[in-house]
Amino acid sequence: MSFAERDGVLMSQQISVRGESFVTQDIAYSRQLAARHPHTYETFVQFDMQTGTRDALLAAGARNGAKILDDQGYGHLPAIAKGQLDVVHIKGEGDFINFGLRPGSAHIFNDRILGIKVIE
Repeated sequence: MSFAERDGVLMSQQISVRGESFVTQDIAYSRQLAARHPHTYETFVQFDMQTGTRDALLAAGARNGAKILDDQGYGHLPAIAKGQLDVVHIKGEGDFINFGLRPGSAHIFNDRILGIKVIE
C-alpha cells in the first residue's frame, strides 16, 4: 500500500475502502506487485486476524472466473456482478487468491482485526 494509506490504516485501525481494497494472505503476491508498481505499493502491513476470518470472507464472497478458484474448491461461490457492493470479491490471480473488500463488506474484515504492524 502507499505510505499515506498505511498511515490511515494505522490511525483508524481498519481498512478504509474506496471502491475496492484487496487483501491477501500471500506476501509473495504483494511483493511482485510492488516490484512492478513501486510508487503505488510503497510499504507492507500485516493484519493479525481472529480465527475464522478467511471462512467469513468466503461466506460473504462472490468470485471471478479464475481456474484456481475451481481448483481450490471455491467453484460453488456465485459469480460476482458489477455493482455488488455488499460482497467480498474472491479473486483468483494466477496462483493466488485475493479478497476484495467493498464498502458493504469491509466490516467483515475490519471487525476481525486483532492487530496491525508494518513489516516493510
